[in-house]
Amino acid sequence: MSENNPPPVWPPPRHRNKPPPTPRRNLSQAAVSPARNILSPGPPSIFTAATTTPQHLLTSTTNISKKSTTYRNGYEVKPQTPSYKPYALNSRGHKRQRPFSFDDVSGDPIIVPMQPLSQEKWNAEAKASCWLPEGCELRPFQTECADIVIGQAGDACVIAPTGSGKSLLWVLPLLAQKRGISLVITPFTSLVVESETRTNDIDIPSAFIYSENKDVRVLENTARGDYRIIYICVEMLEGSSFAEVLHSETFQRLLLAIFIDEAHTVHESASWRPAYT
Repeated sequence: MSENNPPPVWPPPRHRNKPPPTPRRNLSQAAVSPARNILSPGPPSIFTAATTTPQHLLTSTTNISKKSTTYRNGYEVKPQTPSYKPYALNSRGHKRQRPFSFDDVSGDPIIVPMQPLSQEKWNAEAKASCWLPEGCELRPFQTECADIVIGQAGDACVIAPTGSGKSLLWVLPLLAQKRGISLVITPFTSLVVESETRTNDIDIPSAFIYSENKDVRVLENTARGDYRIIYICVEMLEGSSFAEVLHSETFQRLLLAIFIDEAHTVHESASWRPAYT
């Protein structure tokens, strides 16, 4: 392929029809003239008029600090204390919990930080695992985030358009770290079904832990590391059922990174999904 025609990126960009621009309303000369004169020398009265606060914006501090009432299905929602301590094992009563433990546990760390890989190396790994079609390349933000994860260099926040391949962010590090686990926190069930099916088809075992798939066998296999990608919602993550996995020493040593899919829900769902806070 010639240098003038670089290989396409994967996934291919989506082309959307942009809506027609909204016509601007005609502004009077009186409204336009102060804005034009701000950047040019003029009398001080122009700046004074531009910095004057309108009367309808002068609100008292008591109205700002007052919290608004939240409603759900027409009824007021009042804060409730959960019946369990989030992310903690149940240590009382006959349902006392203990973390999963295995005989092959040693003190040596399983996840060792790695050096960043080149763009060509990441493309080769993705093509070998059938995640990247022939003739395509990974996007720079995908490989940059993967280098941060495998190097244990810190946290990363990725903002990218829909369809740009953000789901590869928790797959690519597993191609380099052969024994790591990616824990993906997702807000919607519909986002998991397709991803779980695809990863299982290319020999990356994955599991979706939810209310109908949380028996002891599944949780024990999760703590042992039989699944390399764990999809879970935030309510199940903080529940007492999954606490046996979170507190497992084997699972902690295998955990490569925690990914929050659709991270904007952390702020947008604070009123009706308190587990995100």
